[in-house]
Amino acid sequence: MDTDPFDDAVERAWRDFRIRLADRLATLGRGVELRVEQADSGSGPHGVVTFTFTSSRRVRATVDGDDLPTEFDVWAPQVRTLFVAGWKPTNRGVYILGAVRQRADEIAVATVRVFREAWGAVDPAFLTCNDGSDDPLTPRPRPESAFELGVCPQDRDELLGLVLGAMPDILGFDPEVNSVGDISLPTMHVEGRMIVPHTGPAIEFSAVVLGSVSDLTTAGEYLIHQSNRWPDINLCLDHGQVIARMRVTLGVFHHCHLDAAVATWLAFCNDVPMIRRQIKHRTAKGRKKSLNAIHDTLALLLKKAPYGVGLDVEEIAMLCGYDSHAVLQHVKASARRYAHYVKTAKTAGANDDTLEYFAHQREAETWRTLTHSLLAAFHLVRDMEAAPNPPDKTTKHKGTRPSG
Repeated sequence: MDTDPFDDAVERAWRDFRIRLADRLATLGRGVELRVEQADSGSGPHGVVTFTFTSSRRVRATVDGDDLPTEFDVWAPQVRTLFVAGWKPTNRGVYILGAVRQRADEIAVATVRVFREAWGAVDPAFLTCNDGSDDPLTPRPRPESAFELGVCPQDRDELLGLVLGAMPDILGFDPEVNSVGDISLPTMHVEGRMIVPHTGPAIEFSAVVLGSVSDLTTAGEYLIHQSNRWPDINLCLDHGQVIARMRVTLGVFHHCHLDAAVATWLAFCNDVPMIRRQIKHRTAKGRKKSLNAIHDTLALLLKKAPYGVGLDVEEIAMLCGYDSHAVLQHVKASARRYAHYVKTAKTAGANDDTLEYFAHQREAETWRTLTHSLLAAFHLVRDMEAAPNPPDKTTKHKGTRPSG
């Protein structure tokens, strides 16, 4: 079903307003008051939301009851919308909504809902923002442009020519273009490019957000949540890297479509440092948790077999979930402990500390023996994974050594 271009423009404006508001709230400092207000029509109370950062390190959104209408049939639906959006009443006649900085986007979503549904704001251009910042939160209303015709490109070369012809006006300078028509974009935080593919009338943006990810599972979970913030961007994991891609179909080319696509991509690129920090922070926490689990497993193995002698290889495989990657992580951790005690024994010997020397030598021998057992378990699991019917990694009982 066709959509109204005006409706699309309004939705994009509200989405951009929500993102900018969330960014502003995420960096709101103590003592700073951000006030977003609906244009005063002169007919009585109008929508006003005030944002502050409290001493408990939470972002708080406040709606004063005096800014609501006094007529019950008008007041009741507005208050109902406030309640549904998450605001809570207080005994001081105000309504509040609070969250930690990391959930600033939820407050922005609730604010947009109240302005649109409760107070009937048609476009964020009719909201004003006052927090002492030189950067306006809402854009000025733009006059309607004259009716213009688009171009239906017949092939890739024609579309590429249209794109290259429009980019200087969009960027304000001539972009760098390689021999096959790939366009480098002026992004400060990430190296990205835009191409006109051979697979249809479209343009594609791509960039490597993060070159190496240590914990793919944790990073993948974060990217799923991040997709709500940038619905037009495909964030994915590819060979241990975080890749961002965006494809825009241009069956009918007009410079405003290209302008909007470039603006969306550049706005996303401004978020890349935050995405990198969040992924590194979350994967670091996941790595610490994983290391703790590895050390617990190694301690359990040494408890079962002091000095590392007589360990059951199949039991090691079971404790590691019949996962060769998990076993390998245990091998590396055990080998590091072995190398540590070899080094400390050598130091003790150089200092003529006989007691420490023999103690560390015994520890080194223990970890060497354990490392060899873990390596045997690793090869066993690799063989089991390569078998026609590999074991279920959730199995709790001992596995069976493959025949042959």
